[in-house]
Amino acid sequence: RPKVSVIVPCHNLGRYLVDCLNSVLRQRLQDWECLIIDDASDDNTAQIAGDYAASDDRFKHHRTPRNLKLVGALNFGAGLAKGKYLINLDADNQLGENALSYLSMALDDDPARHIVYGMLDTIDEDGLNRKRNNFPQAAPFDWRWQMAHLNQITSTAMYRREVWERSGGWRERMWRAEDAEFWCRVTSFGFRAERVTDECTLIYRMRSDSKSRHEPGDGDWTTWF
Repeated sequence: RPKVSVIVPCHNLGRYLVDCLNSVLRQRLQDWECLIIDDASDDNTAQIAGDYAASDDRFKHHRTPRNLKLVGALNFGAGLAKGKYLINLDADNQLGENALSYLSMALDDDPARHIVYGMLDTIDEDGLNRKRNNFPQAAPFDWRWQMAHLNQITSTAMYRREVWERSGGWRERMWRAEDAEFWCRVTSFGFRAERVTDECTLIYRMRSDSKSRHEPGDGDWTTWF
């Protein structure tokens, strides 16, 4: 099996997908598969995904039977993943340089680590003006902060596949902040999270039409606890 499975959910984000997939290709670690989860897109996502899959068999194009939305697409992709470690990457974002190396080595080095992450850079909608963001702030990870509605883990964190398998996966009822809820839940079960590098592991695109900009609030993702 590949060491890392990169899961890329994509619904009508073809205009950003090339940048996203190229960031996977640029990784120093080469032992990966990239699952492009085409969530019933009606733009050019299928064409782009098919081109990458045809040129490099580490890319896999999977189309969902219907629009599963983000959480459903993440679970769909995780169910197909073969990697020892999993990492989610939204189709409009990019991996930081050497992110897969930094994060997988941290998991290799300490079997008591289950979820690892680094720092986050932002770019404009057009991919310019990259700069460091002050999130995530807390190092080391503080479970009480997480339960106090202060998320400390980026959506693109790397985790052992058993974290997804033993937790039941991403909760489909979470319409927003599905990642923050997931990190709350799995760290409550005893899985350990740690920021393992000060290097950028996620390049986040600030989009004017993003889901987070147009849906009010982030939902109370600690309600279920």
